[in-house]
Amino acid sequence: INMLYGAAAAGARAMTSSSSPGIALMQEGIGYISKAEVPAVIVNMMRGGPGLGGIQPSQADYNMCVKGGSNGDYRNIVLAPGNVQELVDMVQEAFDIADQYGILVIVLADGLIGQMMEPVELRKPAPRPIPAKPLALLRIIGAKAALISPALKASFIEVRFEYTRLSLVRAMPRLSSIISALLRIS
Repeated sequence: INMLYGAAAAGARAMTSSSSPGIALMQEGIGYISKAEVPAVIVNMMRGGPGLGGIQPSQADYNMCVKGGSNGDYRNIVLAPGNVQELVDMVQEAFDIADQYGILVIVLADGLIGQMMEPVELRKPAPRPIPAKPLALLRIIGAKAALISPALKASFIEVRFEYTRLSLVRAMPRLSSIISALLRIS
């Protein structure tokens, strides 16, 4: 999940998938992604039972996915397909929604859909402009710049604006050079 966070924060269209126990173990990372407002997609093929559960289909993850299973006050956009064709279509739609609004989107499907085999049509999605992500690692908030991860900001780098130029102050030399190269800051 942290690799998803990193890829999405770097500007890639990123997705991961798992079933109920795996998603439960990812809740800390899902909370980070949701609160950071990083566009990403997660597919959860639900299966039943507490703990490791079994392989029977389930719909038990609804509250965890919709209302946020991590600490904090957040909600997720959740798409729920009813068959395999809808699953394929909704994954495509999830990427567009995530990019448009800069948020995490979860595709939440009953495990039965994950076990089904049926023909699907891979439709060409309607062309939509993908919003630019010029500052994938940094978010501009008013007249201040803030790192996506407050913990990373506190640990490694202080960022501030000086007129129209972004300055990296008191950064670890390696991190500063990486961010400078990514943002082409002189």
